[in-house]
Amino acid sequence: MASFYLLVFMLLMSFQALLNAFDTRAFFVAYPHLSRISWLLPSLFGPLVYLIVRKMTRPSEGLRGSDSFHFLPFVGYVALLSPWFFQAAASKVAQLRNFELHSLEDFGYLNQLSILLILAYCLLAMGELASHKRRLEGHFSEIEGVRLRWLQQFMYALIGILAISVLGFYGRKWGIPHLTNIYHYNYALVVLLLYWIAYKWATYRGLAIELPEEVPKRAPRVSKYARSGLNETTMDAIFGNLERLMIEEKPFLRG
Repeated sequence: MASFYLLVFMLLMSFQALLNAFDTRAFFVAYPHLSRISWLLPSLFGPLVYLIVRKMTRPSEGLRGSDSFHFLPFVGYVALLSPWFFQAAASKVAQLRNFELHSLEDFGYLNQLSILLILAYCLLAMGELASHKRRLEGHFSEIEGVRLRWLQQFMYALIGILAISVLGFYGRKWGIPHLTNIYHYNYALVVLLLYWIAYKWATYRGLAIELPEEVPKRAPRVSKYARSGLNETTMDAIFGNLERLMIEEKPFLRG
């Protein structure tokens, strides 16, 4: 499930960055129904980050009904924003033509609440990560060690981007010199983060804990194994089963 939540997170973050890049009167007058989507999406970022960390640190947990609880903020945001979303396009365009005044609403209570929501979920995720690190003490699993380091880097990067975003948000809201200029450009860091995630997951398949059958390519076999009775498909299946056994049952920890 971690791979699924991570994919959703990356898609939503990409779309949010795209909306930020095209944050102009001309764009939203042409596509009025996309306006304020950028207010809605942040309600999903925090829950997704937490679920990514939880599912990677608890690979046997799978999908639970209680996971849906974390998407209640999204439902609340939809309810609050529904009067705008269900307006006719002509009505939206009339308001969007005064784009400078309309843009001031970007700094209202809802987007400030989104900052607190993401921060709260980042703290929950860091707590989950700390608990996982304690569980790994005395364990000698290279795969779990790599995943732990990746999760730590992922969380530190997210919190750093959140801090810069907060500075840019309030810098623009209060007209603070220099800080106001980073309001839109902080999403360049988001794009870099997405590229980093894609690179890491492409180069180390062990991060995809719920997909152990996707094994990394092995080095070419030396000549003494050239006459082995096992074909390539059988050896890949054996390798996949062995990795699944090491991940799920951890036989190396038994005395």
